[in-house]
Amino acid sequence: PSLAAREADLTVTLEPPRSGRYYVTRLTQLRYDLYGSAEYLAQHRPIRQRADLTGHRFVDYVQDYLLSDSLRYLDELGLDPQRVFAATGMQAQYEAICCGLGIGMLARYLVQPASPLIRVLPAEMWIERVLWLAAPADMFARRRVRVVWDFLRGVVAAEPELFGPGNR
Repeated sequence: PSLAAREADLTVTLEPPRSGRYYVTRLTQLRYDLYGSAEYLAQHRPIRQRADLTGHRFVDYVQDYLLSDSLRYLDELGLDPQRVFAATGMQAQYEAICCGLGIGMLARYLVQPASPLIRVLPAEMWIERVLWLAAPADMFARRRVRVVWDFLRGVVAAEPELFGPGNR
């Protein structure tokens, strides 16, 4: 949904609006880490260093339908991934990684403590982005928009570890 086209009252986005009249605030720093299932990692060549990622199967976004170029994090990390599964949403990627289809980058909030996933090369295979909260200036004054705005800011403030280690 587009804020500019009035299809949404507010948005959480990786890139704040660059033109128009909006209230915009930095919501949080969001960390993505590389994960694999125990089954996948046990059945494939061990990953002890970045070079060991060559030849591994990856789960990623559909590259032709990215909402933002900032989601090309596998390229930014210098990888030449063999993509075996691609989806437009991160929840589908999470499920594919859990099923052992490959390894992939996931936002911290998706991988809860009881998750079966294992972080791969945690010291070096991560990337951070900023999440922004934005609403059109005329919508920001509406109670329903402010209630959701304040709720989202409250979630981030109450559980900063869901989004990354630097959010304390």
